[in-house]
Amino acid sequence: MAKAIGKVGAFYFQSGTAVNSFTSAISTHSTTGGGSTADSNIWVTGIQNNSNGAAGATIDADRYTWVPHGEFAMRDAGQKNSVVHVSYLTYEISKRSGFFNWTLDWNAEALEVTDFESAGNREYLINLKGWTATAEAYFVSDSIMQDHFNSAVPFLAKFYTNESGADRYEGWCLVNGLKADHAVDKVMTQPLEFTGITQLDMRVT
Repeated sequence: MAKAIGKVGAFYFQSGTAVNSFTSAISTHSTTGGGSTADSNIWVTGIQNNSNGAAGATIDADRYTWVPHGEFAMRDAGQKNSVVHVSYLTYEISKRSGFFNWTLDWNAEALEVTDFESAGNREYLINLKGWTATAEAYFVSDSIMQDHFNSAVPFLAKFYTNESGADRYEGWCLVNGLKADHAVDKVMTQPLEFTGITQLDMRVT
């Protein structure tokens, strides 16, 4: 279990339909078995093995991980320095609202990817098993935001670790807890609860 705490964050959500759909042949790294797409704000729909230069057998979704800004990692050591075909959607996203006083909790496990190329060293890939978050927001009167909160539409949430920079955690999530807590002599706020539905990514810029 790991935990991070920060001051500010923001909600981003997609325009509703994917801007583009791609299947790209990508060579994985020789050490990590991972790679990068040419796009960000993505949603991976599948990864296939290479078969004579074309997409072959589909790889089970629990054999790889991916993050919104376009990177992915294969869990099997045999996928190092190979070609895979990554199918994904890209979205236009827009900042809609913010939050503050956030707390992130996540669980991770170490998966061994040692093979003959490891030169005698044991190698591991850190796999995130799941994450949740809580935060506060000033009362959201935006009807579009309220509709998104109530419709189980995924948000791309960004949790900033400093107020002046862009270092952050980000991931697609659902807002599964929302309530208003109001005292007559204070600004109205809403406690929020998030459940991650994709990998949580730490972005250092």
